[in-house]
Amino acid sequence: MNPAALVLQLCRAMASVPDRVRVFTAHGREATLLEVLCAPEDIGALIGYGGEVLDALRWMVHLVGLRDQGRLVYVNILGAKGSRVRNVMKMEQIVAIL
Repeated sequence: MNPAALVLQLCRAMASVPDRVRVFTAHGREATLLEVLCAPEDIGALIGYGGEVLDALRWMVHLVGLRDQGRLVYVNILGAKGSRVRNVMKMEQIVAIL
């Protein structure tokens, strides 16, 4: 399964407004970055308490990406303030790979 399709399907299943969920993809030499855009009221559902839902989503997508494409796949939720701040260093590392 395509990691972007997996993210889209899972995020739409969790969102209260599934039609507003979009996944943007950026491919690099060694990694793929998937960024999820959703309705503001769904950001909390996609992140979960303490980021547990987002961590689980990232883990599943990472495994699928390695298995099916042999590449690293990273997932980020656009508009998630805490997530963005917490992952600034990780995002800089991803951009270096891309």
